[in-house]
Amino acid sequence: MDRFEADFGKWVVKRRWWLLVATVIVAFTAASGMRLLRFSNDGRVFFSGQNPQLKALEALEDTYTKNQSVLFVVAPKDGNVFSKAVRRTPCPPGDLKTDHHPHANGRGSAINRCL
Repeated sequence: MDRFEADFGKWVVKRRWWLLVATVIVAFTAASGMRLLRFSNDGRVFFSGQNPQLKALEALEDTYTKNQSVLFVVAPKDGNVFSKAVRRTPCPPGDLKTDHHPHANGRGSAINRCL
């Protein structure tokens, strides 16, 4: 094995520039395929549309969907968001009163208002 290693080392040193160019070409060729990679956190990509467990999961999600979104909408009474009155703090911390919204679904649906 010592003879092979010595001969291979001499071969590499003798052709170092060709090997360097070939390595750069191979690296760029391999890297050019990275633009085609796509990542998804959806586990459905591993199953066909005909999978019975996937169909059961989708039926369950259609029936019992989870809404984990919260939207806070703040609007001034006069409609002008650039007025000086709007730029000041609307109410100090601790001066909030919580009212339950009559048309909101789910637990913890509340509106905070100034006292």
